[in-house]
Amino acid sequence: MLLQTLMNAIKGKKNAATASSESASVLQGDSSLLNPRVIFYSTSTGEQIIDPEEIAWYENGCSLNDRKRYVGLPHGYCAEATGIFGLSEIQGKRPSQEDVCVYNLDDRLIQLTGHEKETLLRAIIEDLVDDEEIKTFQQQGSCALLTIVDPKSNQVTTAHLGDSTTFAMAYNSEGRPAYAHLVNQPLHNPTNKCESEYIKANNGFVTNDRLNSCLAISRAIGDMRFRNMGLNAKPDVATHDLSIPEGGFAYVVAACDGLTEYDVLDKEQILFLILSNKTLALSQQAKSLSDEALASGSTDNITVFVVPVIPEVTHTPIFTAIYDGHGGAKVSQLCKQKTPALYEKHMKVLLESKIAKEDESEEAREDQVADEDEDEELLSLLGKPLFFEDSSSEIQAQQQDTSLCGGVNKIKISKML
Repeated sequence: MLLQTLMNAIKGKKNAATASSESASVLQGDSSLLNPRVIFYSTSTGEQIIDPEEIAWYENGCSLNDRKRYVGLPHGYCAEATGIFGLSEIQGKRPSQEDVCVYNLDDRLIQLTGHEKETLLRAIIEDLVDDEEIKTFQQQGSCALLTIVDPKSNQVTTAHLGDSTTFAMAYNSEGRPAYAHLVNQPLHNPTNKCESEYIKANNGFVTNDRLNSCLAISRAIGDMRFRNMGLNAKPDVATHDLSIPEGGFAYVVAACDGLTEYDVLDKEQILFLILSNKTLALSQQAKSLSDEALASGSTDNITVFVVPVIPEVTHTPIFTAIYDGHGGAKVSQLCKQKTPALYEKHMKVLLESKIAKEDESEEAREDQVADEDEDEELLSLLGKPLFFEDSSSEIQAQQQDTSLCGGVNKIKISKML
């Protein structure tokens, strides 16, 4: 009962001490959280997978060490890091698996402002859109949903192309639903009025709810055949401040459109499904959402991240990326492979920029202090009395240079002071 254990920690209940040793280390803020153990399971058998297919992109300067962990998940698996996230990825009823996902547990995200997080996510997608290798694909493409969950700032940041979704859901101290919100709005469907207008204004048309009778989305990476026929490749970014009731908690659910297609699940249903399964491990919570969507009629691949946010308990920020391919899996696979290097590239730029701005601010503060010292010295000089006992000295003082304070006589100044 992970969630109940975490809630007990907030309320200070003694029975939190009886939790499992792994959960206890989460509650105590153990340093192992910076590089937590991620466990993989088979979605078909539920058995733990020994040495799962983990892909580390060492050639891009990324490693599994020092909180820079990237994992390209094998298909048909679920995974979790206790207290941090759960994940389920299934092929569903599609003949092939075209979804891929990436995650990174990275405490550097705490250093970024909401605007800087938006900049990071937007830059990754823009680089993928402009990637020369990806641009060779004329009739294959991919949606993109990038999400950052930062428990310290209680913020959720997204950038997206297409119709994958990130939901933020909050519950009060008694576990009752407070609200459910779609963070990445609007979804990029040809039926959306603004999207339809863009398509028609850029040499495209909408028939049978599809762009040029082909694509069910209006923005994507790749699909170069449609780039000059109404397909938009500009990502939308958004930041949502989690309004968590006092003593309550929140969940963030990021998923491909397979979770919600044909309205098999809406945000209210997801809100209550999370609540009804809150005693399960996070990987099983994610799997329960996938299973419910599949049972309700979803015919697509289904990828779901579940991330709890509990004030003063959860601390580790997470970056997730879901690439939902169409027309084949090559573009989505390339996006997965290129994401780690792009993430590190733009993170480095942002952090170096912050350091430079801090240095500039420090120099500005030093200059301000120096100016204030000069001002004090000047005021000290102006405040000295210039009256003398004999008239000759006073006359000499009157004849002194009057350059100070716009040429006003020093004796007059001293009298005014």
